[in-house]
Amino acid sequence: MLGSICLFDTFFSVWEVNYQSIFPDKFRGKDERSKVAGIATFIGVFGIALGTVLPGLIINYGDASTYLTNGWIFLGLGLIAVFLLIPGIKENQQMIDRYMQIADKKQDSFFSQMKGAFKFRNFVAFIILYFFYQSGVMLMTGSVHYVGDYVLPGDSTDVTIIFVGMLIGALLSIPFWLFIAKRVKGHQSVLIITALLMAVFSFPMTFINTYTGFTIMMALWGAGFGGFWLMMTPAMADVIDEVVLTKKRRDDGVLLGFRGRP
Repeated sequence: MLGSICLFDTFFSVWEVNYQSIFPDKFRGKDERSKVAGIATFIGVFGIALGTVLPGLIINYGDASTYLTNGWIFLGLGLIAVFLLIPGIKENQQMIDRYMQIADKKQDSFFSQMKGAFKFRNFVAFIILYFFYQSGVMLMTGSVHYVGDYVLPGDSTDVTIIFVGMLIGALLSIPFWLFIAKRVKGHQSVLIITALLMAVFSFPMTFINTYTGFTIMMALWGAGFGGFWLMMTPAMADVIDEVVLTKKRRDDGVLLGFRGRP
C-alpha cells in the first residue's frame, strides 16, 4: 500500500506539473481563461462527485472484497479519462515556437528558480491559500464516510445523498461565479470570497447530526468549492504572468510544481 501511494504521487507530480504548465501559455486572455476554467470545473466537479458517490454504492464497511472491486472500476475509468485528455493537452505550433526560442538559453538551476519564486508575494499568498484549500477539501470529502458510519444513522450507501448535495451546489454555482468573475477586476478577489464561504459553511457541520442538515450544508459548501475550483487556475495563471513579466522568461514548471504538491 505504501509503495502504491509513493508511485501514485510520483507519477501524479510528473503529470500535474506538465498539465498545469500548459494553461498560462495556451490561454492568455482573462475572459478566455474564465471560460476554459468554467468548462474544466464543470467536468471536474462531475469527476469529484463520481469519485465520492460511486464508492458509497460499491463499498460495504467491513467487506474487504468490495474495496478491490472499487479499485478495478476506477482503474478502468481512469484509463478512459487519460485517452480523452490527450487531444486537449496537445501543444499548438505557436506554443512550440515560443518554447524553442528560449530552449537553447542557459537555464537557472532548480534551487535557484525555487528560491526566486518566494520573492513574489502574490505567488506565496496563492500557494498558502491553495495549501489550506487542498487540506480542507481532502479532510471534508474523506471524513464524510466516517460521519456516515459513526455519527449519522443509516448505512454506507446513505452518504451518497450528502455528496449529491455537494455536486448540486457546485454545479449550480458555476454560472453565478462566471458572472461575478466578468464583473470583478481580478480572479484573486473572487478566489478569496469563495475560500471564505467554504470556511463559513464548514463550521456548522460540527454540530449537525441529521442527513437533511448535513446535505444542505454540503450543498452550500459545494457552492464555495465550485467557485474556488473555477477561479484557482485563472488566478494561478495571473500570478505566473506577473513572474514572467518580471523575469522576462517562463519557469512554469518550477512554479506550478508547488501547486502540484504544496
